[in-house]
Amino acid sequence: NIKVSKEYFVFDDFYHEVIDEMHSFLKKGQKLIVNSLVNKQIHSDKKILRHIFNNLIVNSTKYTEEGKNIYCDAKINENQLIITVKDEGIGIPEADQKHLFTRFFRAHNVENIKGTGLGLNIVKHHVELLGGTISFQSELGVGTVFIVELPLDTI
Repeated sequence: NIKVSKEYFVFDDFYHEVIDEMHSFLKKGQKLIVNSLVNKQIHSDKKILRHIFNNLIVNSTKYTEEGKNIYCDAKINENQLIITVKDEGIGIPEADQKHLFTRFFRAHNVENIKGTGLGLNIVKHHVELLGGTISFQSELGVGTVFIVELPLDTI
């Protein structure tokens, strides 16, 4: 049971703090390439946002080989915060994609990589608590991109 606790904060300050924490999860030679165009105050739940970022970025590092890149972008489009996390990882088999947000589901090509199958289910729940949506595109051997769209009250 998670309660949403919104506060006003400057998004870019928060975003760069979270991104700095993520560097410890990178594998050898991986780079986290970051972009943000949200240098304004927003009204949202920092704890829930942090969890969304953490899970998506950690997953990207986990399923991407050493020496490859992970991209994290944030922008505001009208009254929506749009977060994109893209990797150059193993990708998700097409047959598994429809189950990706199901509790305890793990794609067939990740059986040798540690995980519980709960992370994306929880992320989807957190995104929905903030009134948003999450979608993805993936191609085997090319990578995956997750797109989170959250409605915002901006100042």
